[in-house]
Amino acid sequence: MAHNLQLSDISHSWQNRQVDFSCLGVAVKSYFSWLIIHPYLSLGYGYYRVSLEGITEEKKGRMNFGAGLEISLGDKLSLQAEAKYHRPVLSINQGDFRLGDLVISGGVNYHF
Repeated sequence: MAHNLQLSDISHSWQNRQVDFSCLGVAVKSYFSWLIIHPYLSLGYGYYRVSLEGITEEKKGRMNFGAGLEISLGDKLSLQAEAKYHRPVLSINQGDFRLGDLVISGGVNYHF
């Protein structure tokens, strides 16, 4: 994911810089199934990488959480939608840099 910084102090050197944010993680899901509808909650741990264009890069591990819904379309296929909240706190150039991201995703699952 990439974002551009819009700061209240327009003279700050970080103004309009691109911020690249990525996460690689694992999650445990707890399902509450009703026939073909399967809502769930997830709790995970992500390894986050934040790169501030032309300044620095930092990596850190942090917990994340989310909720989703899976709808079965037979034995092998399902549709899935999920919202996951990430909140890594980093100290880029000794400043407290907080990112909060609500990621909404959807897809089709094939169960082996």
